[in-house]
Amino acid sequence: MKVGLIIPANEGFQPFVNIFKKILDRENVEYESVIWDRMNMEENGIVFHRSSAPAQNNILKLLNYAGFARFAAKVSRTHKYDKLIIFGPQLALFMYPFLKKHYNKKFWMDYRDLSIEQKCMGLYKKVLDISEYISISSPGFKKALPDGYDYILSHNFDINEIQDVLQKTCERKKSSDIITISTIGSIRDFDANAEIIDSIKNNPGIKLRFIGKGIASESLHSYAKNVNAKNVEFKGYYDKSIEHTFYEETDFVNIYYPHLLSHDTALSNRFYKSLVFKKPMIVRSKSIQGDFVEKYHLGLSLDNCTDLQEKLTSFTVDDKFEIRCDTLLKEFTEDYDIFENKFIHFIKG
Repeated sequence: MKVGLIIPANEGFQPFVNIFKKILDRENVEYESVIWDRMNMEENGIVFHRSSAPAQNNILKLLNYAGFARFAAKVSRTHKYDKLIIFGPQLALFMYPFLKKHYNKKFWMDYRDLSIEQKCMGLYKKVLDISEYISISSPGFKKALPDGYDYILSHNFDINEIQDVLQKTCERKKSSDIITISTIGSIRDFDANAEIIDSIKNNPGIKLRFIGKGIASESLHSYAKNVNAKNVEFKGYYDKSIEHTFYEETDFVNIYYPHLLSHDTALSNRFYKSLVFKKPMIVRSKSIQGDFVEKYHLGLSLDNCTDLQEKLTSFTVDDKFEIRCDTLLKEFTEDYDIFENKFIHFIKG
């Protein structure tokens, strides 16, 4: 068995690929990575070199996807892969004719974000029809995808990390009387974060931190200055090795997103990290994250930020909070066991 991993981005931006690689390595299955080097970085594997900036216009993006799809199809034929793992619906759509002819019921479709398939669902259903297995990273995506398919949950986490966490007792520490809210990672959404800034600005008992960079970080920094929000702090890029310290130092993790289908259906990395570090979250209600937070009482699920100060101070982390975090993590590990068993069947079949 020889498997081709068809990855339409630099691997550093696709950490979930390692979920598959670890199982392939453990099961001694030969595989190769076919990678689109969008960012002019050094990559290990069979590399398609073509720059593609996030701000590139849609026509160029489509042309670039078509170019990588042709490259991946040629490599797959030349290297004679027995099966493929296709990461992302955009790539699967462009490769559909090739997949139907050469890999009908011989490829794994992995889905992590809503994308162009929402505008051409008829064609995407044809992709799903010829796939052997379909994995999704959030149960919320079922709301945006066709019914009648066996979607396998493949969460965005390292199963070894989660298993280690479940075997340990977490020691929660409160460093001061000031409530610290932290947005850790990519800073993307201006309006939702500006709403939080407005709701807590200059409250002496609350500190809001933005740790990381993203398309909204500079505009939010300027906005905080314009409204004279002195209790809002910004920290730029950071080394991943110290990310755990930011979670340990915070009281609430900010995952308050705008009401968009793409956001309402996804589980963010911060969501998992909040469970790992036993930190309450601030999320949007009527979303998959809001549903979990409400069901397990894991923080604040908000429709808006009205009276946020009062809600923050009134939320209490009781002695069963850590148990509830672990209960949900255990539920997710059960999802992982199903995923792993089916993936092993895929690579052994």
